[in-house]
Amino acid sequence: MKPNALAAAITLTALVGCGGESDTATLTLGLTDAPVNGVTAVNLHINSIELKKNSDTFSFEVNQTVNLLDLQGSTSLNLVDQATLPSGQYQYIRVDVDQEQSSLTLEDGSEGVEFNIPSAAQSGLKLNSPFVLSANGNANFTLDFDVAKSLSLNNKGYTMRPTIRIVDNSEVGHITGTVAGELASCEETLSVYAFEGNGAEFQEITEAGGPITSAVVALNEDSLAYEFELGFLEAGEYRLDLICATDDPTQDDGISSLQNVTVSVSADDITTTEFAAAQIEDVAM
Repeated sequence: MKPNALAAAITLTALVGCGGESDTATLTLGLTDAPVNGVTAVNLHINSIELKKNSDTFSFEVNQTVNLLDLQGSTSLNLVDQATLPSGQYQYIRVDVDQEQSSLTLEDGSEGVEFNIPSAAQSGLKLNSPFVLSANGNANFTLDFDVAKSLSLNNKGYTMRPTIRIVDNSEVGHITGTVAGELASCEETLSVYAFEGNGAEFQEITEAGGPITSAVVALNEDSLAYEFELGFLEAGEYRLDLICATDDPTQDDGISSLQNVTVSVSADDITTTEFAAAQIEDVAM
């Protein structure tokens, strides 16, 4: 299933075990994230996870402050681990957060910066995406929190309107890659954006659109190579764009795509790719 189909209506079916049928299933639910310019930490305090099944609500206490920016690439954190639940269809997942215990750290060193989550007091971070736990199955899903699309800055400060997608870990793969040193001379933030489809067009990140996920290019001190990792992508074709963008989220001067490559992702596999200096396009967007 493609990510755009997930946005419309998600039906994630767990693998059915070899034993006899039962009325229960096992669920593991992880959390991952993509980076955001201008911010070095997004500390989100998660009170609990709730799952809704008809008239029943199942709650799992978390009570933990999580720096979302620690969970990039293929890194994730289990919020629910091997929980036994009734099998059947669930209507939504709700992440209950405490706004007062959540804060940002900015690129300029400012710590403990408050931000507003309009939905926090009412619905929390709610995913109205039905999914199915098969009887006697073992489901392993990941919530991919896109902070770059979720976080915005205006004259009243920072606001978070969460953009989250959910994926079945049995259907996803990861991309790792390198960037030629000549390209890494970008004086701002060097990132890689992933778009679905080999015919996809480049878009900047907005609340309503942009890449499925992204990654920051960083220097590996051991190999002295510039590397990146994109995690939890469903099997299929992707266009990757190498982006040189400002760290200042208040600027709106557009960004440039240095070049793009097409890669194919397979489930439960790692695809490797590279941005080579000889392919520089330097196309202003």
